[in-house]
Amino acid sequence: MERKNKLFGVIKKRLMNKSIWAAIAALLVAWAWLAPIAVADYSQDDFQQLLESRICSECYLVGSDLTEADLMGADLSDSDLRVADLTNAILSNATLHLTNFSGGYLSDTDLSHSDLTEAYLRLADLRGADLSYSDLSGAYLRLADLSNANLKGTDLSYANFSGVELHAADLSQAKFCHTFMPDGSEKNDDC
Repeated sequence: MERKNKLFGVIKKRLMNKSIWAAIAALLVAWAWLAPIAVADYSQDDFQQLLESRICSECYLVGSDLTEADLMGADLSDSDLRVADLTNAILSNATLHLTNFSGGYLSDTDLSHSDLTEAYLRLADLRGADLSYSDLSGAYLRLADLSNANLKGTDLSYANFSGVELHAADLSQAKFCHTFMPDGSEKNDDC
């Protein structure tokens, strides 16, 4: 129940400055995306494999609790971590290509120097996360909250930031090429 409250708190915050139609659309997307997910609906074998070896490609970890986990250098490529709680976790130098973190809790998580190419981070809570010098090219972050996040030197080419909250985020030295920004514009400073 606590995770649902967190998710709807993030959605509510994100939608406070949006029109009623944007609010309805975001809630429908969240409901359609997350409704079939039961909290802590994950493979116990995958969970153990990740904790023991830090290698868990194509793992099913939906709703798992990885709060403060040390997963430095882990390989979670093409894994499903929707609505997982990774608050304060260490995922620096991790391989997270095509990983689905939609609706996940990654606030204050260290994702620096990680491969997040084509990752799904829709509605993710990334407040205060360290994504510095990571590769987010092609990532889908629609309606995510990146307030106070560190994106210094991050490759944001072809990333979708539609409706993303970037309040006080550090975007210095970030690479923008065909990057869709929160206001709907396309940023091509580094093409």
